[in-house]
Amino acid sequence: MVSAWLKKLGIVAKDIANTVVSILNSSKIGKEIVDLYNNLKSAGLPENLVIEIARDFYKKKLETAPSLNDLVKSLS
Repeated sequence: MVSAWLKKLGIVAKDIANTVVSILNSSKIGKEIVDLYNNLKSAGLPENLVIEIARDFYKKKLETAPSLNDLVKSLS
């Protein structure tokens, strides 16, 4: 029973780690922001609005990353 629990814990920990790494992958986030910026500029939005939207997108992206405290709580 304990070995099954440890195996499941390992799988959950790996999934959580992969999620965090994916969310915080700076090159991926950078590409998403650049693509967003270019699409908004191409659509004719003003520069200040494009920058505001891109900044909000970046903040929301980081907010989706679970905190260390939340990870520990989910494992206990």
